[in-house]
Amino acid sequence: MAFKLYLVRHGRTMLNHYRRLQGWCDSDLNDEGIAQANAAGRHLAHVKFDKIYYSGVGRTLKTAQLVIANNDYRDQLPTPVANYDFREQGFGFFEGNDAEQAWFMAGMPHGVKTYDEIVARYGMDAVLNFLKEADPFKDAENTTEFWTRVNRGLDGLRQTAHDGDNILITGHSILIRHMVNRFKPEFDILSEHLENGSVTRFTVTADDVTVDYYNHSRDDQEY
Repeated sequence: MAFKLYLVRHGRTMLNHYRRLQGWCDSDLNDEGIAQANAAGRHLAHVKFDKIYYSGVGRTLKTAQLVIANNDYRDQLPTPVANYDFREQGFGFFEGNDAEQAWFMAGMPHGVKTYDEIVARYGMDAVLNFLKEADPFKDAENTTEFWTRVNRGLDGLRQTAHDGDNILITGHSILIRHMVNRFKPEFDILSEHLENGSVTRFTVTADDVTVDYYNHSRDDQEY
């Protein structure tokens, strides 16, 4: 059994524009984000999706709806279903905070000042663990909490998917980066910015996940 998992980063939002962290909190797609979600839909117009999920927040639901609206099979596609296992990292106390300030507070006790420096020196797990350490309420997710739910989500897909299915999930940047880093660790996720509205595709089997491509948003790329 194998199926294709298309993970689309939601379109740009108000909080993205102001460089604020938004994990479990939410804000609406702005005009640029609507255009990005429509572009993702056009890029995936040829794919007939068997199941469609969004991460349970408005920005990913709107993205899913716009992808569907541009699909050649739009009248045959299923209604998007919320799947909270594929939420963004939970930022806890830092939800809605200035992103540079939050990563500075998380990284400084370890001698680094930015998100990229945390990843480059300590790896992706540190993005989760350092932020939880810095959270005075300890509500931010650490790597164990994050992967417990994402693994549960993947197992749930395996239990319900059929061989050859195409599954769409509209999700988030750190979620996508963590998944790519886990299943293709040799790939340098810092080498390119993960675009809003970009498509990352995985092939999922009963006991493996492979990365087909990452961060495709241009018309000349594979989809």
